[in-house]
Parts: sequence; structure tokens; C-alpha cells
Amino acid sequence: MNVEEAKIFLASLDKIPMTRHEVAQEFIDKLNAAMKVLRSELSVWRSTEDLPHEIWRDICDYEKLYQISIYGRAKSFYNEKIRILSDVLDGPGYVMWRLYKNGEPKMFKGHIATARTFIPNPQNKPQINHFDGDKINNCVWNLEWVTGKENVRHAFRTGLEKPKLGCDSPNTDLTLEDVIEIRETCVLGSKKFGAKALAKKFGITDTAILNIVHGRTYTEIGGRREVRYAGLSDEEKNWIREHHIAGDREFGVRPLSRKFNVPRSTIKDIIT
Repeated sequence: MNVEEAKIFLASLDKIPMTRHEVAQEFIDKLNAAMKVLRSELSVWRSTEDLPHEIWRDICDYEKLYQISIYGRAKSFYNEKIRILSDVLDGPGYVMWRLYKNGEPKMFKGHIATARTFIPNPQNKPQINHFDGDKINNCVWNLEWVTGKENVRHAFRTGLEKPKLGCDSPNTDLTLEDVIEIRETCVLGSKKFGAKALAKKFGITDTAILNIVHGRTYTEIGGRREVRYAGLSDEEKNWIREHHIAGDREFGVRPLSRKFNVPRSTIKDIIT
């Protein structure tokens, strides 16, 4: 398919699907192929002329300054000059734009701007998934709001992420779902959801649980997360880090565990 064929294909449609669930996968594949051709031709992609069936809406908080289309193109009206913004890729390969307001620049990711503008998010899910795994394909039908867990599962299911170690190792009995559950539910110091309780549940050591929670193992599923501690506030955790003195009778691990009524393992985990 060349550029003219891609334009003719789009123009022949009655309308553009706003979600991939409206049409068959075969049609979505052809639609994605057409958009890939158009994105590769900068004289077309950067043209201020609308593509067939292209719909534009203002970007939130940048009304009358910038718009985004259902195809993931961004249009600028800044300084009363109409132009299509260049797609710049960040380190991981996502489309970025620099938007200005009152002379102040701010970087926006293309897929986030498209989703926030066109795709409802009634469950307030925090992440956005590219159905086809192509990070620069920000067409509205190729995006969906997801939880972190859903995004990870999609990446492994489609082969976008390859395990480096952990779930696919012949030496582990933990599944992808097990690791996610451990990270989601662990509350260090809790009798029900602490490291020892989860170690017993999954048949591994409490040290293995701590390594999973901190992202030291199973790195393919994400790195270190904000660890939760039972009964300790952020202020208390910071106080422990600032005042701990190894072996001290008042500020060592044992007296601090008595002072805050938590296991010594919790104090050790906070200070490491």
C-alpha cells in the first residue's frame, strides 16, 4: 500500500472506528497499515491539510493553542501560526511534543494526550496500552486505558516483553500472576500480608518475598515499588532512617522495633 492507496482507503470508509471492538481485527490491521504508510511520509503527516475523516479536539488546558486528532497528530495554533507538530521520540520510543503556554514549555506524550482527549476512563485506570505494541501508533482505536497489571499481562501475552529471569525459569514455581499478587498485596510487618505470611502461602522464603517486592528479582515485571509497612506512616519511616545507629542501645534495630512495635525485619528493611 502506497500513500495514495492509503488515502483512498480512508476516504472510502463511512466513518473511522473509535475503538477496535467496533470492527473485525482484519479491518483494524488494514487500518493500521494505512496509517503506518501515512506516518512514514512526512509531507503528508506534517501537512496542515486534514486526512480523510480526521477529527480534531482541543488538548485539555491548552484550548485554542493546541489540538489533537483521532490519528494522533498534534496541531499548533501557538502565536497564531497553524502547523503540525513534529513527532519526537523519547528514550523508550514514545511520541513526545513540546507545548507552550504563556511562554512556558511542557512535554506531552502523544498516546496520553490522545487517550485523555478521546477515550473515556470511567474506572480511572492509570496507564495506556497500545493494542498492536507499536508505541508510535497513537490512533484512537489502538489505545485503551488499563491497570498496571493489565499492561504487564498484555506485554507478555503479545511478546512485547521477554522474561529475563523469574517466571520462565525452570527453577521457580511462581507464575506471572503470583509475582503480581505478591507485589500488590505485601504489607511488611503485617501478620496476614507480611513477608512471612506470603512466603508460607507461596512456598518460598521470606527473603525471596522481600526481593520480589523490592524489584531485585523478577525485574521483567517491573522494578522497585513503594513498599508498604503495617502501622508505620511515612514520617515514622523517615524518622527511623534518620535516627538509626547500628548496634546502639537506643537507636539500634532491636530498640527501634520495640519502640514502633514492628518486627526487627521491618526495621532492617526500612534502613537498607
